[in-house]
Amino acid sequence: MLNNITESSKFYKDVLHSDNMNVEAIACIGSNHFYSDQPEIALKFYRLAIPSTSAGWSVGYTGGWRVVIGMRCALCDILPDAISHIITAILLVKTMKPQ
Repeated sequence: MLNNITESSKFYKDVLHSDNMNVEAIACIGSNHFYSDQPEIALKFYRLAIPSTSAGWSVGYTGGWRVVIGMRCALCDILPDAISHIITAILLVKTMKPQ
């Protein structure tokens, strides 16, 4: 499904029918919109994925998602959202305990 946006979107939508909070599927659909020059739609999917990562995922994983969303907001010239997500990621990672 690499380089086939139509087929990959269908696959990830099928996954969401089975598990409507599958973070990977939500993020991949968001990425498809992002790379199809639809950043506003992509950000809706990314924002939907954030609460899912917060409940039950590690702090590092959640912080990583915040960085990805922050960088994509910056690329779309949505600077207030970019700064907010990146600062939240930094604060989350600072609370992590060394392993």
